[in-house]
Amino acid sequence: MSPAASVSSSAIVADAASGYHHLKIEGYSSLKALPNGQRVSSCHFTVGGHRWRIDCYPNGNGQESAGHVSVFLFLDEDVAGKVTASFRFGFKAEKPWLFFLNKAKATLAPQPSPAGRSFSGKGSWGMPTFAKSRNETPGLWL
Repeated sequence: MSPAASVSSSAIVADAASGYHHLKIEGYSSLKALPNGQRVSSCHFTVGGHRWRIDCYPNGNGQESAGHVSVFLFLDEDVAGKVTASFRFGFKAEKPWLFFLNKAKATLAPQPSPAGRSFSGKGSWGMPTFAKSRNETPGLWL
């Protein structure tokens, strides 16, 4: 008599979380006077058990991005290993009627980070030239 065949199985469960954070910048037109390299930051928020914030540089985060809005996702905690995040930034119109009537001008296509970005410790990934700074933008949603 031959021994019975053994059967085994296993599963891999990816530890993934999703979430979003809306950042509304009130009085954005007055912030455009901030010098290049100076930022405003969102409040902290938690997604996937990690503490994040969004940094916005109304006049660019460096000389090469002057005249642009720069936005970055910032991991605001020290972590033992790497944290990988896929994220995107986009505009949302301040007034709903503007969004529906003039969608092409009121919004920008979201800019994904296609393969995800790895964060190790405090650090950021983002878009130095997310959008041109424009004088007619009364408010900004990210």
